[in-house]
Amino acid sequence: MTWIGLRDVNTHRFSLAGIAARGLHPPRFVDDALLKRGSLQMEFAYTPSTRRQVLIDHRCEVPWPVHLRVTITPDAVLHFDLRCGAERSYMCLETGLTDCERAVELVYSWHAPDRTALLSLHLPYAARSVHRAMYDPSPVPLTALQSLIEDQGSARALIYLALSTDIEPIGPAPSLAGNAIVETPSGPRYVAHIQAGDHVLCDDGRPRPVIWAGHRDVPARGRFQPIRLRAPYFGLRHDTVVAPTQHIAFDGPDVEYLFGEERVLVSASHAVTGGVQAIRDTRKYVVRYHQLLLEDHALIRIGGAVGESLFLGALAKDDMALNASIWSGTDLDNLPSHSNFAAPVLKQYEAVTLTRAFV
Repeated sequence: MTWIGLRDVNTHRFSLAGIAARGLHPPRFVDDALLKRGSLQMEFAYTPSTRRQVLIDHRCEVPWPVHLRVTITPDAVLHFDLRCGAERSYMCLETGLTDCERAVELVYSWHAPDRTALLSLHLPYAARSVHRAMYDPSPVPLTALQSLIEDQGSARALIYLALSTDIEPIGPAPSLAGNAIVETPSGPRYVAHIQAGDHVLCDDGRPRPVIWAGHRDVPARGRFQPIRLRAPYFGLRHDTVVAPTQHIAFDGPDVEYLFGEERVLVSASHAVTGGVQAIRDTRKYVVRYHQLLLEDHALIRIGGAVGESLFLGALAKDDMALNASIWSGTDLDNLPSHSNFAAPVLKQYEAVTLTRAFV
């Protein structure tokens, strides 16, 4: 997989060698070069409105007229309309969005030689996805895609927009940097070195087998923007980098007093309060995350803190969602389903109150 384009509210980057490459040079390709297979991945915050909301409205006339328009209607139906010359790829998706969502991920993937395309919407903090398949998609001119990445004004509502030359998975994703240290029965190990069949120590002291261990390269923006959890907060013995969606466990008298629970989970994104306990890293364009899948959603020991293993929800029961995920094509015969988190997950305002109490 190669990410060749990235844009956020502050900057843009485009390179056929990959946006993570150093010493970028201007891309070289003929005007009518086509990307026959790829993915457009974007993230936006959603707020219900009585008016149609425009996420993208971009036009390019070279090498021929290309127009991409993505909107959401007041009844939360998403319309994706891509016109390349005389060809049109159009899909509408009933999103089911009813309340404000701080992160909504939308991915359009196309494979023109296989005559297939997929439009997917994922709510990373709610572990829910919806999908819509389409057939006979048009390949997209690279000049039009470069223009889309470099046009800061065509998608002001987006948190970021990224372009890949491959079919990108959607759904649950790894969220630990490779040098995160996980406790195992044989001692601490980097999460990048743990394989399926190995055992890790859960917070209850019992070893559990790893069903799947894997990684994914993603744009370092939005729900994937690295967050450095700083020691000695959270019980950490050293700084640990995670994705915003990674949950950290809290316990103690404050937790019992405020929430009446023995233990609660807090998203890393909610721990960024004034840059004391955690800080965001904006230096990278692409980041590689790792994660471990256990039979149950479990709390594991990570560098002195207590964090979560990968949460799948009901992914295994949805064939379309499974085929669109990182586990598409794997030989896992019995992918587990997780009906509940290992502990209650706090809402944003609850998490902010709690993390400030621990400063």
